Amino acid sequence: MIYILLNFINNTTSKNKICFLATKFLIIASLHHTFYSNFKKLMKKHILLSFGFIASLFFLNSCRNDFDIASQWKEVPIVYCLLDADSTVQYIKVEKAFLDKSIGAATMAANPDSIYYLEKLKVVLFATNISTNKEIAGESFECELVNGDTIGLKKESGYFASSPNYFFRLKKKLNTLYNYNLKITKTDGTVVATAQTNVISKTVFNGPYTSAPGFSFYNPAQKNKILIRLIPSPNAVSADMIMRTYYKEYNLSLTDSSTHYVDFNVFQNARYSNSTIVNSDVTTFNGPNYYSNLRYALKDKSKNVKRRFTRLDFIVYTGNHIFDDYRNVLLAQSGFTSGNSQPIYTNIVGGGLGIFASRNTATLKNVVVNQASLDSIKYGMYTYDLGFDF
Repeated sequence: MIYILLNFINNTTSKNKICFLATKFLIIASLHHTFYSNFKKLMKKHILLSFGFIASLFFLNSCRNDFDIASQWKEVPIVYCLLDADSTVQYIKVEKAFLDKSIGAATMAANPDSIYYLEKLKVVLFATNISTNKEIAGESFECELVNGDTIGLKKESGYFASSPNYFFRLKKKLNTLYNYNLKITKTDGTVVATAQTNVISKTVFNGPYTSAPGFSFYNPAQKNKILIRLIPSPNAVSADMIMRTYYKEYNLSLTDSSTHYVDFNVFQNARYSNSTIVNSDVTTFNGPNYYSNLRYALKDKSKNVKRRFTRLDFIVYTGNHIFDDYRNVLLAQSGFTSGNSQPIYTNIVGGGLGIFASRNTATLKNVVVNQASLDSIKYGMYTYDLGFDF
């Protein structure tokens, strides 16, 4: 569908083209620059991919048809950054929309000069006090311009130029007690864009999940409702959680193996309120659903193999209020109102588009699973024929 959208952009009239071209960079920000995201399959699939495309749809609807192509053109910066307080490196993508009355969109999209600012930009990240909004002394840092091609972070090839892959990088671990501000300026001092966000810390798993007697998917006393206790970050507003089951797959002679995993969605878009996060938050899921999910994922795979359970991980993805607003606005466009004209969400100040927010990924590895649950994988009604042999 993205290919169809871009062809439509290329064939549209020059009156509408500036709206469509500006829109394309929302797709770029969401599709091509996920190198710094730990969201893996869940968040990358449900947020980075679908949101970029959905965002483009309602931005197209909001464009005017009476735009005067001869009027003075204003440069539109596109900024994309998700700060991670647990990472020692922060990444900021800065691009621009483009328009040319005599050159086709496809030709311009293939030219890196159309995507990136030709003049040097100064990108600064600085901390401010959450209460007073005053700048914190010694907490202002200029980001370095990096070509991802040279450090193993290449952009996938597609409609737009994939090389070079420029972005800004700051090797700095952030403090969750501060707000962080982004300021982008040109060499002459002209402000291109500004933005502000708080940052969220890691979710804490509150339970004896890595020691005996181990985690169980079977709890008849609670009608198979399995409890998981979490202490989310105070700045987290929403969260998704998966359980990732790793297993090894062997040929029948057990001489060759490969490692795989299956994800089980425990919850999506759980809501957190800062005023209520005092102790642990409890979530539940139906134990048998875990086994049926395994079956659904593996039933059509090769049956000429043996499988062995190796480990279970819990993974929680959280976002702050800005990220949550962005997601909810865009998700609303995927329903019955998707055909209506809607404003685009952005927290970039100064005429730019994009998002400057915070997210976090917390992983609890090597969760101990009790023997009864392992036996159910091998012999249970959902998974008995999947070749698990412990």
